[in-house]
Amino acid sequence: MKRKWLIMAVAWLLAASPLHAEQAPDALPQVSVLADGSLTLPLSLIVRQYAKQNNGTVELAFVDDQAKTNLLAEGAGADVLITMRTAWLEQLQQQGLIDVHSETPVANNTLVLAGPEKAVLTGDMARGLPVAHMLMRMGPEPAFGVPHPENLPEGSYARAALRHLDREGDMEPYTLYVKQRPQLVSLVKNQNAFAVMLATEALQQNLQPVWPLPASAYPPIHYRAVVLAGDNMKEARRFIEYLSSHDARAVFVQFGFGTR
Repeated sequence: MKRKWLIMAVAWLLAASPLHAEQAPDALPQVSVLADGSLTLPLSLIVRQYAKQNNGTVELAFVDDQAKTNLLAEGAGADVLITMRTAWLEQLQQQGLIDVHSETPVANNTLVLAGPEKAVLTGDMARGLPVAHMLMRMGPEPAFGVPHPENLPEGSYARAALRHLDREGDMEPYTLYVKQRPQLVSLVKNQNAFAVMLATEALQQNLQPVWPLPASAYPPIHYRAVVLAGDNMKEARRFIEYLSSHDARAVFVQFGFGTR
């Protein structure tokens, strides 16, 4: 009986040993990816394709909230980061947490003004964002949804656009800063509200993009992938290279993203 327990204990120690895990001859290549939540649909498909083609495994997680951007500095353990947050990338670079030579543009997005199904805007769109008077006609409690800059990456772009179009003050009495994309979608679908959102979100949620915001009104929305410093940088670079492949680009386009 004692010998049986001794064998079991040795087997458990071998299985738990990091050295054993590293030396396992049949271990599959593995990479962990942290990305903006707006990339959920295309990346979920892309990582499945990558894992299948490379006979490996991919761990995929999403984070939007600015308050969680210190996860990497605190040891989140990701190998690849994909984000539109330029300031975040600059911060991580200053902390020495990314391989600056690995930065790769993988997709881009735009902002639209989404609205109720039958909403029609009139006027000279090039001169501003004429929605205040229309909101008053939509109901007794008009609302204008804007992604919260501290919770959703596109929020800073939306705020920049409203300031450039000189409409931030005009819309302030009706503005609701929304912390989650489902809430933004619900405003438009269930409360007859207008909302500034990513073009891909409007497309995926079957919302009416009443007006594309002028590209000159906000900084370009580019998603960039970077390798995070660690022990798995070789596999991370391999995954980022795949994001530039024809197969990956086709998936981004399928979900409404640009790839140039």
